[in-house]
Amino acid sequence: MSGNHKYIVTYTVDFTRAKAVSAKNQEDAIRKVEEQERNFQETLKRSGYIIGDIDIIDASRDGEVSSRW
Repeated sequence: MSGNHKYIVTYTVDFTRAKAVSAKNQEDAIRKVEEQERNFQETLKRSGYIIGDIDIIDASRDGEVSSRW
């Protein structure tokens, strides 16, 4: 017997993702991306991931500088 035991390690991994989306305005773009990410949660759950908070960093039109920065 090896003396090893099975452990379940819980941890978080932060990552940043930029996604292009067609929308009417900035708020609509944010809503669409959040909805898409939440819908993808089921696929991630099957792989052992759980989506927590989605923090919006920026939302600007392609090629424009955001007023948030």
